Amino acid sequence: MARLLGARSLTVAQPQQGSPDLQLSGVIAHPDGHGIALIGPPGQPAHSYVVGSAVREGLWLQSVGTRKAELGADKQGGARQVLELPSNPDK
Repeated sequence: MARLLGARSLTVAQPQQGSPDLQLSGVIAHPDGHGIALIGPPGQPAHSYVVGSAVREGLWLQSVGTRKAELGADKQGGARQVLELPSNPDK
């Protein structure tokens, strides 16, 4: 799937701890900010969201990076929430 989207990296990690509302479980990121993020409430299965799609009412996935997802009130406005994958202690 990552190659189909032109991604150079695939990062999947354990959900971020400490995010009370949503957590980021993984990303498939293209260098231009497009891609897919796996996002869900803590303790529940994550769903995949393509950049530009609504995560829930009033919250859109704006862009993804190799270890983060930026969410905002519209498709392209300033990010209001940044979800990050936890650091990988093996690297």
